Amino acid sequence: MRKIKNKILIAIIFLYFCFFYGCALNSDNDSEDLYPTAIYSLSDSKLEQLQSEFDKLNNNKIGTRLDQFGYTGYTMVYIASEAFISDSNTVKQMAITALIKNSKFTNVSKESSLSLNRMFQTSNNSWKIFFNEQVYKGLRVEETTLTVYLNSDGVYRLDNHFFKDIYIPPKTEYSESEVKESLLGREIKYYPNRVYIITDSSFSGIPSEKVIIPVQTDTQIEFRVAWKINIGESGFDWAIYVDTITGEEIKIIQNFIT
Repeated sequence: MRKIKNKILIAIIFLYFCFFYGCALNSDNDSEDLYPTAIYSLSDSKLEQLQSEFDKLNNNKIGTRLDQFGYTGYTMVYIASEAFISDSNTVKQMAITALIKNSKFTNVSKESSLSLNRMFQTSNNSWKIFFNEQVYKGLRVEETTLTVYLNSDGVYRLDNHFFKDIYIPPKTEYSESEVKESLLGREIKYYPNRVYIITDSSFSGIPSEKVIIPVQTDTQIEFRVAWKINIGESGFDWAIYVDTITGEEIKIIQNFIT
């Protein structure tokens, strides 16, 4: 009887070990399934529902239209005011309050996630307030600068939004040095008929940065963790974005006018 119990116990321990060992083996595959995070366009009916909810929440005083994903987008709305607010601290707090109040549409849930960039009064007695790009788990999320417009009657426009629930893989497959090495010899053609060839000296300017970059198509946004490699004679003539997981070159931006 004791021998049977021992065999059963050994079998249970063996199965327990196999289960957790199998989970460990599959952990990398699970990470691959999670990356990159993506969000998808909403249906017209869902967008109409959300827009109505947004307008009601703000008593129809904010003219912002939601984008195809249900977040605050860009709207050409300018409202002049006869009076103006002189206290910049009051203006800043009004802007922050509006962003948090609309957290469902801005993804701003707390003041500590906001970092003021600059603010100024416009010619129509309004204020324009800029907040720096989102920082998500230590990584800057590109193209997420927030802009708030307000006057003595309150906030009347919210431009752009943050994001949430972005999956960041626990390890980087392609290091900064590996990416730079892969770019050596790459030719960049620019106007009118010139060619720049990347060499070791191309990386001697502004340091590279690991960022999150939203890659948008007609129907979705993918969130890629990428190396932003700054290159050129000045150190930032171009920025090349390379996925830290796949090694794919996502895009290149020219920072000068020819």
